[in-house]
Amino acid sequence: MPPSHLDSGFDSDVHIVSFVVQAVAEYLPELSEALKGIDGVEVHASDACGKLIVTAESDSARGVSDVFDQIRELPGVLAVSLVYHQVEDRAALEQEIKP
Repeated sequence: MPPSHLDSGFDSDVHIVSFVVQAVAEYLPELSEALKGIDGVEVHASDACGKLIVTAESDSARGVSDVFDQIRELPGVLAVSLVYHQVEDRAALEQEIKP
């Protein structure tokens, strides 16, 4: 069976994504802590209505999908929307930017 394009993430690629997570507002403190426990995930903002802005990095599209699923399954999460997905070469990201 040929490999899936989702499994073809090369070690040289970095997938950078952002999600909007809508959650039950009462779950925000626990949800924020749970999100911090997912490798590569950062919470950048949240509001009192239960909306969070989350970014994640992964080495593959499969990894992005796995993070999406992990977030979706957390208690209090109502919806997860992928807002942005970019693939960059790891070496390019690690290069020093010269003025």
